[in-house]
Amino acid sequence: MRHTRLYRDGALVAKDFPPAQISDHLKEAGTVVWLDLCEPDRVDLDLVVDEFGLHPVAVEDAIQQHERPKLDRYQDHYFMTAYAVSFDPDSATLSASELAAFITPRALITVRKDPTFDIDGIVARWDGSADLARYGVAFLLWGMLDYVVDGHFAAVQRLEEALDGLEAKGLPLDALRVRAFPFQDEVVEFIAAHDQVFVVEQNRDAQLRTLLMTECNISPAKLIPVLHYDGTPITARFILSQIADKLDPVNVTPLRKVVS
Repeated sequence: MRHTRLYRDGALVAKDFPPAQISDHLKEAGTVVWLDLCEPDRVDLDLVVDEFGLHPVAVEDAIQQHERPKLDRYQDHYFMTAYAVSFDPDSATLSASELAAFITPRALITVRKDPTFDIDGIVARWDGSADLARYGVAFLLWGMLDYVVDGHFAAVQRLEEALDGLEAKGLPLDALRVRAFPFQDEVVEFIAAHDQVFVVEQNRDAQLRTLLMTECNISPAKLIPVLHYDGTPITARFILSQIADKLDPVNVTPLRKVVS
Protein backbone atom coordinates (compact mmCIF):
# COMPACT_ATOMS: atom_id res chain seq x y z
CA MET A 1 0.00 0.00 0.00
CA ARG A 2 1.30 3.45 -0.95
CA HIS A 3 0.24 7.00 -0.12
CA THR A 4 1.49 10.22 -1.68
CA ARG A 5 0.97 13.93 -1.13
CA LEU A 6 2.22 16.98 -2.99
CA TYR A 7 2.47 20.44 -1.45
CA ARG A 8 3.24 23.53 -3.51
CA ASP A 9 4.00 26.88 -1.89
CA GLY A 10 2.48 25.69 1.38
CA ALA A 11 -0.75 24.27 -0.04
CA LEU A 12 -1.84 20.67 -0.62
CA VAL A 13 -2.38 20.34 -4.37
CA ALA A 14 -2.42 16.58 -5.02
CA LYS A 15 -2.58 13.27 -3.19
CA ASP A 16 -2.50 9.54 -3.94
CA PHE A 17 -0.83 10.10 -7.28
CA PRO A 18 1.48 7.39 -8.71
CA PRO A 19 4.90 7.48 -7.02
CA ALA A 20 6.53 7.36 -10.45
CA GLN A 21 5.37 10.99 -10.92
CA ILE A 22 7.35 12.24 -7.92
CA SER A 23 10.45 13.19 -9.89
CA ASP A 24 8.33 15.26 -12.30
CA HIS A 25 6.63 17.07 -9.43
CA LEU A 26 9.95 17.87 -7.78
CA LYS A 27 11.07 19.66 -10.93
CA GLU A 28 8.49 22.33 -10.10
CA ALA A 29 9.62 25.15 -7.85
CA GLY A 30 8.21 25.32 -4.33
CA THR A 31 7.12 21.68 -4.11
CA VAL A 32 7.63 19.06 -1.42
CA VAL A 33 6.30 15.50 -1.40
CA TRP A 34 5.38 12.76 1.02
CA LEU A 35 5.60 9.10 0.08
CA ASP A 36 4.41 6.37 2.43
CA LEU A 37 5.20 2.68 1.94
CA CYS A 38 3.67 -0.09 4.04
CA GLU A 39 5.55 -3.39 4.15
CA PRO A 40 7.41 -2.51 0.94
CA ASP A 41 8.68 -5.11 -1.50
CA ARG A 42 11.77 -4.90 -3.68
CA VAL A 43 9.92 -2.97 -6.42
CA ASP A 44 8.94 -0.30 -3.89
CA LEU A 45 12.49 -0.02 -2.60
CA ASP A 46 13.93 0.23 -6.10
CA LEU A 47 11.52 3.10 -6.70
CA VAL A 48 12.74 4.89 -3.57
CA VAL A 49 16.37 4.48 -4.57
CA ASP A 50 15.74 5.65 -8.14
CA GLU A 51 13.60 8.62 -7.21
CA PHE A 52 15.59 9.95 -4.26
CA GLY A 53 19.10 8.52 -4.55
CA LEU A 54 19.05 7.21 -0.97
CA HIS A 55 21.99 5.47 0.64
CA PRO A 56 21.72 1.66 0.27
CA VAL A 57 22.62 1.06 3.93
CA ALA A 58 19.73 3.26 5.02
CA VAL A 59 17.39 1.47 2.60
CA GLU A 60 18.34 -1.89 4.09
CA ASP A 61 17.74 -0.53 7.60
CA ALA A 62 14.30 0.63 6.48
CA ILE A 63 13.14 -2.94 5.81
CA GLN A 64 14.86 -4.67 8.73
CA GLN A 65 12.59 -5.46 11.67
CA HIS A 66 13.25 -4.33 15.24
CA GLU A 67 15.77 -1.59 14.49
CA ARG A 68 16.71 0.54 17.48
CA PRO A 69 15.36 4.11 17.54
CA LYS A 70 17.98 6.31 15.87
CA LEU A 71 18.77 9.21 13.59
CA ASP A 72 21.53 8.70 11.00
CA ARG A 73 22.99 11.47 8.87
CA TYR A 74 24.04 10.86 5.28
CA GLN A 75 25.49 13.27 2.78
CA ASP A 76 22.19 14.59 1.44
CA HIS A 77 19.51 13.08 3.64
CA TYR A 78 18.69 11.75 7.11
CA PHE A 79 17.33 8.38 8.14
CA MET A 80 15.44 7.73 11.35
CA THR A 81 13.65 4.90 13.11
CA ALA A 82 10.94 5.44 15.71
CA TYR A 83 8.18 3.50 17.44
CA ALA A 84 4.57 4.45 18.01
CA VAL A 85 3.12 2.87 21.15
CA SER A 86 -0.34 2.30 22.54
CA PHE A 87 -1.71 0.71 25.70
CA ASP A 88 -4.96 -1.24 25.86
CA PRO A 89 -6.19 -1.17 29.48
CA ASP A 90 -8.74 -3.94 28.85
CA SER A 91 -6.11 -6.49 27.81
CA ALA A 92 -3.21 -4.81 29.68
CA THR A 93 -1.29 -4.88 26.41
CA LEU A 94 1.43 -2.44 25.36
CA SER A 95 1.84 -2.47 21.59
CA ALA A 96 4.62 -0.94 19.51
CA SER A 97 4.65 -0.25 15.77
CA GLU A 98 7.91 0.48 13.99
CA LEU A 99 8.31 3.36 11.55
CA ALA A 100 11.29 4.31 9.41
CA ALA A 101 11.64 7.65 7.64
CA PHE A 102 13.92 9.28 5.10
CA ILE A 103 14.17 13.06 5.34
CA THR A 104 15.45 15.00 2.34
CA PRO A 105 15.33 18.76 1.67
CA ARG A 106 12.13 18.32 -0.35
CA ALA A 107 10.64 14.99 0.65
CA LEU A 108 9.57 12.84 3.58
CA ILE A 109 9.42 9.11 2.90
CA THR A 110 7.84 6.97 5.61
CA VAL A 111 8.21 3.19 5.71
CA ARG A 112 5.83 1.29 7.96
CA LYS A 113 7.02 -2.15 9.05
CA ASP A 114 3.46 -3.36 9.72
CA PRO A 115 -0.05 -2.15 8.84
CA THR A 116 -1.03 -1.55 12.48
CA PHE A 117 0.77 1.79 12.46
CA ASP A 118 -2.00 4.40 12.22
CA ILE A 119 -0.77 6.53 9.33
CA ASP A 120 -4.12 8.35 9.32
CA GLY A 121 -3.15 9.82 12.69
CA ILE A 122 -0.17 11.56 11.10
CA VAL A 123 -2.25 12.79 8.18
CA ALA A 124 -4.77 14.22 10.64
CA ARG A 125 -1.96 16.21 12.30
CA TRP A 126 -1.05 17.75 8.96
CA ASP A 127 -4.63 18.53 7.99
CA GLY A 128 -5.30 20.01 11.41
CA SER A 129 -2.41 22.47 11.07
CA ALA A 130 -2.47 23.16 7.34
CA ASP A 131 -1.32 26.74 7.92
CA LEU A 132 2.13 25.37 8.84
CA ALA A 133 2.57 23.63 5.48
CA ARG A 134 4.55 26.62 4.25
CA TYR A 135 7.48 25.22 6.24
CA GLY A 136 7.80 22.31 3.82
CA VAL A 137 9.48 19.10 4.95
CA ALA A 138 9.90 20.48 8.46
CA PHE A 139 6.10 20.65 8.66
CA LEU A 140 5.77 17.02 7.54
CA LEU A 141 8.42 15.87 10.01
CA TRP A 142 6.75 17.81 12.83
CA GLY A 143 3.40 16.13 12.18
CA MET A 144 4.97 12.68 12.18
CA LEU A 145 6.95 13.18 15.40
CA ASP A 146 4.10 15.00 17.15
CA TYR A 147 1.86 12.00 16.57
CA VAL A 148 4.48 9.51 17.75
CA VAL A 149 5.42 11.47 20.90
CA ASP A 150 1.79 12.08 21.88
CA GLY A 151 1.22 8.33 21.66
CA HIS A 152 4.08 7.71 24.08
CA PHE A 153 2.64 10.14 26.61
CA ALA A 154 -0.82 8.57 26.32
CA ALA A 155 0.61 5.07 26.80
CA VAL A 156 2.59 6.15 29.86
CA GLN A 157 -0.53 7.71 31.39
CA ARG A 158 -2.48 4.50 30.91
CA LEU A 159 0.37 2.44 32.36
CA GLU A 160 0.32 4.69 35.41
CA GLU A 161 -3.41 4.10 35.73
CA ALA A 162 -2.80 0.35 35.60
CA LEU A 163 -0.15 0.71 38.31
CA ASP A 164 -2.65 2.59 40.47
CA GLY A 165 -5.11 -0.24 39.91
CA LEU A 166 -2.62 -2.78 41.19
CA GLU A 167 -2.01 -0.72 44.29
CA ALA A 168 -5.75 -0.51 44.92
CA LYS A 169 -5.82 -4.33 44.87
CA GLY A 170 -3.19 -4.54 47.60
CA LEU A 171 -0.08 -4.84 45.40
CA PRO A 172 1.89 -1.63 45.95
CA LEU A 173 4.89 -1.26 43.65
CA ASP A 174 7.55 1.39 43.41
CA ALA A 175 8.41 2.23 39.81
CA LEU A 176 10.78 4.40 37.82
CA ARG A 177 10.87 5.04 34.09
CA VAL A 178 14.33 5.38 32.59
CA ARG A 179 13.96 8.40 30.33
CA ALA A 180 17.40 9.00 28.86
CA PHE A 181 21.05 8.01 28.70
CA PRO A 182 23.42 8.97 30.29
CA PHE A 183 21.40 8.04 33.38
CA GLN A 184 20.19 10.76 35.70
CA ASP A 185 21.01 10.73 39.41
CA GLU A 186 17.46 9.66 40.24
CA VAL A 187 18.06 6.29 38.54
CA VAL A 188 21.10 5.51 40.71
CA GLU A 189 19.34 6.75 43.83
CA PHE A 190 16.25 4.66 43.08
CA ILE A 191 18.27 1.48 42.67
CA ALA A 192 20.33 2.20 45.79
CA ALA A 193 17.15 2.53 47.84
CA HIS A 194 16.00 -1.01 47.02
CA ASP A 195 17.47 -4.45 47.65
CA GLN A 196 16.45 -5.80 44.25
CA VAL A 197 15.19 -4.19 41.08
CA PHE A 198 13.51 -5.87 38.14
CA VAL A 199 14.68 -4.42 34.81
CA VAL A 200 12.00 -4.94 32.18
CA GLU A 201 13.17 -4.82 28.56
CA GLN A 202 11.80 -5.77 25.15
CA ASN A 203 14.99 -7.36 23.81
CA ARG A 204 17.00 -10.54 24.37
CA ASP A 205 20.32 -8.80 25.10
CA ALA A 206 19.43 -7.03 28.37
CA GLN A 207 20.95 -3.81 27.04
CA LEU A 208 19.49 -1.56 29.73
CA ARG A 209 20.64 -3.87 32.53
CA THR A 210 24.13 -4.04 31.04
CA LEU A 211 24.35 -0.26 30.83
CA LEU A 212 23.22 0.08 34.43
CA MET A 213 25.96 -2.32 35.56
CA THR A 214 28.77 -0.77 33.52
CA GLU A 215 27.89 2.92 33.75
CA CYS A 216 26.63 3.00 37.35
CA ASN A 217 28.80 0.23 38.82
CA ILE A 218 25.78 -1.71 40.08
CA SER A 219 26.09 -5.35 41.07
CA PRO A 220 24.44 -7.72 38.58
CA ALA A 221 22.94 -9.64 41.50
CA LYS A 222 20.82 -6.60 42.32
CA LEU A 223 19.36 -6.22 38.83
CA ILE A 224 17.01 -9.02 37.89
CA PRO A 225 16.27 -9.16 34.15
CA VAL A 226 12.77 -9.54 32.77
CA LEU A 227 13.19 -9.95 29.01
CA HIS A 228 10.45 -10.07 26.39
CA TYR A 229 11.61 -10.74 22.83
CA ASP A 230 9.23 -13.09 21.01
CA GLY A 231 7.88 -10.34 18.74
CA THR A 232 4.50 -10.04 20.47
CA PRO A 233 3.48 -6.99 22.53
CA ILE A 234 4.63 -7.05 26.14
CA THR A 235 1.78 -7.16 28.66
CA ALA A 236 1.36 -6.35 32.33
CA ARG A 237 0.35 -9.97 32.87
CA PHE A 238 3.67 -11.15 31.44
CA ILE A 239 5.65 -8.83 33.69
CA LEU A 240 3.74 -9.81 36.82
CA SER A 241 4.01 -13.53 36.06
CA GLN A 242 7.77 -13.22 35.57
CA ILE A 243 8.11 -11.36 38.86
CA ALA A 244 5.89 -13.84 40.68
CA ASP A 245 8.04 -16.73 39.50
CA LYS A 246 11.10 -15.20 41.15
CA LEU A 247 10.00 -13.37 44.28
CA ASP A 248 7.02 -12.53 46.42
CA PRO A 249 5.33 -9.80 44.29
CA VAL A 250 4.65 -7.67 47.36
CA ASN A 251 8.38 -7.22 47.95
CA VAL A 252 9.57 -6.48 44.42
CA THR A 253 10.27 -3.22 42.70
CA PRO A 254 10.03 -3.11 38.90
CA LEU A 255 12.16 -0.67 36.91
CA ARG A 256 10.42 -0.11 33.60
CA LYS A 257 11.91 1.16 30.40
CA VAL A 258 9.94 3.60 28.27
CA VAL A 259 9.87 2.70 24.53
CA SER A 260 11.15 5.76 22.71
